[in-house]
Amino acid sequence: AHHRIWITSAYFIPSGPILKALSTAAGNGIDVRILVSKESDVRISRWVTSVFLLGLLQAGVRVFEYEPRILHAKSLLIDDWASVGSSNMNHRSLIHDLEVDVVLEEERSLADLVKYFERDLGNAKELTLEAYPRHFSVKKILGRCLFFFRYWL
Repeated sequence: AHHRIWITSAYFIPSGPILKALSTAAGNGIDVRILVSKESDVRISRWVTSVFLLGLLQAGVRVFEYEPRILHAKSLLIDDWASVGSSNMNHRSLIHDLEVDVVLEEERSLADLVKYFERDLGNAKELTLEAYPRHFSVKKILGRCLFFFRYWL
């Protein structure tokens, strides 16, 4: 990426190399934004996602929680390349599940995806490093325990 990595993910449980790449990109001045759902239909996935968020915020990644309802969209914008489909940002989805994604090549399709992403950000709350809770809660403890089972999530 040269200027943008924008991710919408219903179940954001990335691998270590993806986390490192996102953190490195943000550290290099690339606009990295991740949109996740504040509430999830798979509650434990949200708990595991919370394990990653503090480190991403510290690296300069902007994280947004979609608030109106459960977000089930999955999209990836990297500069002027985009993908939309059923793949989640988790191991099972990327390696095992039968997912379908479409790469968008037309400028109009890319522009529409940018517009939809920005509209969704308008319905989301940005998490900030200053406001991110650093204390341990039951959900965070469960998330850390479930983290070791992320292969199956």
